[in-house]
Amino acid sequence: MTENYYIGTDLKFAITLTCDGFSMDEDDYSILLKCRNRQVTVSKEDIVVDEQDNHYLCVDSSQFGPGILQMVVTAEVPDMDFDDHSRREIARLDLCELENPARS
Repeated sequence: MTENYYIGTDLKFAITLTCDGFSMDEDDYSILLKCRNRQVTVSKEDIVVDEQDNHYLCVDSSQFGPGILQMVVTAEVPDMDFDDHSRREIARLDLCELENPARS
């Protein structure tokens, strides 16, 4: 994603997490959004699910400062090879650049 967005823009991201044995509806995950020194944690319960079972993360970018908005996804994936039958998977993505509208 290479678009620039002004701080204060409502952002909506379609979320699809796939891994063998993992279900977005049944298994635990969280999403950390961060930009500069500000961050927001979004839990599974905060994700919007529509009638077609599409999952969306909605956030107001005014919670962040200017810079690259990053997403860190942490998912607990069922895996019988581990003692607690779960393994933690972590993925990091750069999403978009947030700009200060006064400087554009």
